[in-house]
Amino acid sequence: MALILYKDEVFLYYKLITEDRNWHIFLQKAGITQQHFNYSITLSTGLPVNDSISTFSVSDISNQFECIYRNSFTCAEWSLQHYISGNEVNMTVTIEARSWY
Repeated sequence: MALILYKDEVFLYYKLITEDRNWHIFLQKAGITQQHFNYSITLSTGLPVNDSISTFSVSDISNQFECIYRNSFTCAEWSLQHYISGNEVNMTVTIEARSWY
């Protein structure tokens, strides 16, 4: 877990790798404003045409963990092979404010 500060908000970032080698990534908003946010996960091969981008809504910290977990970025470890460079997954997580609710 990591703590992220962005636009006067506090976010908790989770990356879980389960025993069956599945990756689960999600964010929770722990701040106090009413602003809503999305997060995008970009997996890159180094060639822009092969990037994979997935976007999700950031859940509030008061939401039940099971609901957040079901709405997380999930993939099998073997599917990340195209995005690995030198033992690292080329992954970027971006947070952006949502203009709609």
